Amino acid sequence: MRSCRCGRTTPRRRLELRELSSDNVRALVETVLGDPVEEAALDWIAEVSRGNALYVRELVRGAVEAGVLVRSPGFWRLDGRITASPSLVDLIVQRMEGLTAEHR
Repeated sequence: MRSCRCGRTTPRRRLELRELSSDNVRALVETVLGDPVEEAALDWIAEVSRGNALYVRELVRGAVEAGVLVRSPGFWRLDGRITASPSLVDLIVQRMEGLTAEHR
């Protein structure tokens, strides 16, 4: 853990998480959804999130809310075109705004 001011006057602790492996992404998604998830959906989540746990959460939440990740008997599967949820887009925009032009 590191301390950072993060735009605040009082220092906050910052916890840096390592990238989740594909197996860890699977475990997280299947734990959250409560059933197995088809390989195509897991591959998409792992690839797009690049192992970032927060992105995994937002991708799954957005796909379920959009009706693209649906429950079939005994498992979850993709059903339709996948797009980024508004909350994920907002999260990425916030992170980009915090970067210098050189790092964008």
